[in-house]
Order: sequence, then structure tokens, then C-alpha cells
Amino acid sequence: MNHILYATDGSSASREAIPMISDFLNRWTEAKLTVLYVSTAYHDPLYAGSIPGVPTLAEPEYNDEIVAAIKKEIVEEAFFKYGDRIRFEQHVGYPATVICEIAKERSADLIVMGSHGRGTLDRLLIGSVSHGVLNRSHVPVLVVR
Repeated sequence: MNHILYATDGSSASREAIPMISDFLNRWTEAKLTVLYVSTAYHDPLYAGSIPGVPTLAEPEYNDEIVAAIKKEIVEEAFFKYGDRIRFEQHVGYPATVICEIAKERSADLIVMGSHGRGTLDRLLIGSVSHGVLNRSHVPVLVVR
């Protein structure tokens, strides 16, 4: 294991993966970790979460808060002891697609992500990033619930 990609949206569900990732980093002492946050394109009408008049996660001010929280809580606090083995990246686009593209570009051996545990109806209405990654990825994906 040389490179792990941890895709997070900053939610409590995605933070459930942190102990497992820490265990992996302790076991594979040469492995690097990329913490990846993908925000959706601002007010993109094709994104299922974009409803006119309703703020999405991509609102610039809200997005900046999420990025700051991820850097502080995950990169600086949860993984601080791994030092230069940790890298943070932020990208804009459709999360499932971008996660798979970055995993391929960075030659990740594993993608780790949390799951919100949404039901079938929610997935039909708003989609599921973890489901999208599972269907697109060319590398193993570990979804932590």
C-alpha cells in the first residue's frame, strides 16, 4: 500500500473512516494519504442537489467553512502525527467523477470514504457519491458506515 485517497465531505459520516485510515497508516509506514474534498460547481442546474433558491454545499462562503473545518479537524488534528505523509486537495466538480479521476491521477491503491447510509428513495432523488465511486473506480473502494 503506497497511496490512500480519503474522500471526505467533512460530515460526521465521513469522519467515521478516520480510525480505520489511521490504522492503515500505522501498518503501512511508507503509505501516503491524500485527503480530498470535492465541492460541486456553483449553482450547476445539472447537479441533483442544486435547487433554485436553496443554498447548496457549493455556496462560496459555506464551501470555505467546510474546507477550513476539514483542514483543521482532519488534516491538522486527526492526522497531524503523520506529518508530510498527508496532503490535502480541494477540487470542484461532480464528486464521484472527480474522486475517481484524482485516484487514477495520483495512482491511489485504495479509496476510502464514509457513507451517509441513505435509503433507496434518497439515492434516487439526490444520488449517492459512494455509489457513484463504487461504479466508476478502477481501484478498490472501502466505504465505511
